[in-house]
Order: sequence, then structure tokens, then C-alpha cells
Amino acid sequence: MTSVISSPAADQNGYGVSQAPATKYHLTSLSQISSLASQWVFGGPPECRTRPKHIAPVDNITGLIRSAKSTPAVDAIINKVDAALTTDELRSLNEQIGVQKADPATLAQQFDAQHGLT
Repeated sequence: MTSVISSPAADQNGYGVSQAPATKYHLTSLSQISSLASQWVFGGPPECRTRPKHIAPVDNITGLIRSAKSTPAVDAIINKVDAALTTDELRSLNEQIGVQKADPATLAQQFDAQHGLT
């Protein structure tokens, strides 16, 4: 695998509780669970448990491509997409696909057109 430039867009981990305990304990912010922490189990990947305060750092989006398929022309296209993708844009795309059920291929075409990538 070969990596290309990292995007300024940040993919952040989120933490939360389901509606049932939020209602039961009148939770409106994540910091309020500290009084309940000794009674609950923290779920997450192993690296979350070994980090100070169990906080995961922001992860910048980085394109990966198989070395056999990596050419200067292909890498340049991926780098242009990565450079154009911001955190706000990533959030918007995630919401449109995950919540509004928009077609990812259509959104990709729109993104390309808006950023002069096509």
C-alpha cells in the first residue's frame, strides 16, 4: 500500500449513550456520566483504553492505494480530492449518506464538480 497526502478533513471518534440511560439519568452532556462511570463499561477498540483519559486523537483522512495501481496521475487525483475535503464537508457528506440516504456516487460527482476535480 502507498499513502498519498492527508486531507485537512478530520474524522473524529464520537462517544455517547443510548436514549434509555440518557432519559433515566437525565443526561444532557457526556461529562455528566462521570458520576456513573464506575457502574458502566466503556466500549471501544483496544487503543481507546490505553490512551490517557481514553481520548482518541483526531484522525486526518489519508488516501491509500495499492502500490501496483499507484501512478503519478492516479496519486495526483487522490491528492486533489484529499486537499479539497474539509471537516465540515466530510460531516455534511456523512449526514447526507448516513441520515438522508443520499446516493454516494451522486454526491461524489457533485463534490468533484463543485471543486473542479472533473
